[in-house]
Amino acid sequence: MYYGETPLSESSSESHKESESESDPESESDSELSEQGSDDSEQDENIIDIIANHTELMNVLDPPIVTNGKYYIGCYTILTYRNMQLKIVLENKIHPKTFMKFDSNAISDYFFWYSRMVFSRKPTVDILQLQIDRFDRYTVVIKTYWIKIIQRTWKRVYAERMKYLEYRRRISTIRDYELGIRKSFCSRYLGLYGLLNHY
Repeated sequence: MYYGETPLSESSSESHKESESESDPESESDSELSEQGSDDSEQDENIIDIIANHTELMNVLDPPIVTNGKYYIGCYTILTYRNMQLKIVLENKIHPKTFMKFDSNAISDYFFWYSRMVFSRKPTVDILQLQIDRFDRYTVVIKTYWIKIIQRTWKRVYAERMKYLEYRRRISTIRDYELGIRKSFCSRYLGLYGLLNHY
């Protein structure tokens, strides 16, 4: 062996150390994704616990009074009784302030983990009208579809309001108003009051 030459074993060990020191970008990305996934899951668990704590706090500050015919924000389940009768039953509910404070997806996760029934998928957040029957069963009527009706009706009313404002901005309309001329076009300025009178 000549001086200045590196033995084969030493060179192989050094190359192995260099290969270990050089990180694989794919393995780094996989580790980052796994860490990010674990962080997301921990964050989801944290927000669910925060919602649970906020719900308990609101139950203390503003205790819910279960009243027949009252509206609640919650989730439901469908149960089949012995006479093969299907009932939509109230499963869980939250305080309105909790609903306004957190995202609906997080509230759905809270319903999934903090309800008595085991859901096969995440439940939806609905507006439910409570109906207590003679057997003290907390059945509900789903009222969430009214939100869709309000949104659809308001979209039409909003278009009419924009059309009316465009009409009022015309120079000819301003001139007519100065002369005391009132036309019947868009004479009624529609608003939220009485929006659903025809339903």
